[in-house]
Amino acid sequence: MSARVLAAMLVVVATSSAVAQAPAAEETETTHEVQRRERMRRWHIAFGNLAWAAANASTILGIIQYRDRYGAFDDGADTPCARGDAIVESACDGTPVPHAIAVTSLLSFFTAALSIGMAMPDPLRASEGPSRYARRLRRHKTIRWVLLGMMVVQTALGAISANLDSYSARRSMATVHLGLGVATWATMTTMGIYGSLMAY
Repeated sequence: MSARVLAAMLVVVATSSAVAQAPAAEETETTHEVQRRERMRRWHIAFGNLAWAAANASTILGIIQYRDRYGAFDDGADTPCARGDAIVESACDGTPVPHAIAVTSLLSFFTAALSIGMAMPDPLRASEGPSRYARRLRRHKTIRWVLLGMMVVQTALGAISANLDSYSARRSMATVHLGLGVATWATMTTMGIYGSLMAY
């Protein structure tokens, strides 16, 4: 056998080996990405649940605070705070610390869940196609951006209403803030339901 023939055979063998190894390497990389997605998914769910718990606390405390400060849209002299029968008297003046802590926790947990969700790899393109899972995942992703916008507006309204001098203006802004807060909670709950339907 000539050296030229032998060299040609070695090239064919090497090429065949490389072609055979390419799909295996690609499959291994996909497997690693799927495993990485699963690890991140667990953290995403954990922070999402914490964010929802904080949203519950924030909404409940917000309702209590509104009742104490403004009653049933009462005049300033006829509110529970003015009468001395507020549920949380420490929140009648100044910064409502319990509500502020709940809101800060909500924003922190939601930011963590959102960041993990955005960084999560999707090697199998789970959000594409007509399957029920893909449709739910697309809705889940869409709702997160709606929720982010609502939370930004909600935070701004809370800061503005807390610094208004006029009682009537502050009460009106607080009413809008409360309404949007309940809507934000409902939106987060809806997003969580879609997430739960995909996770279990």
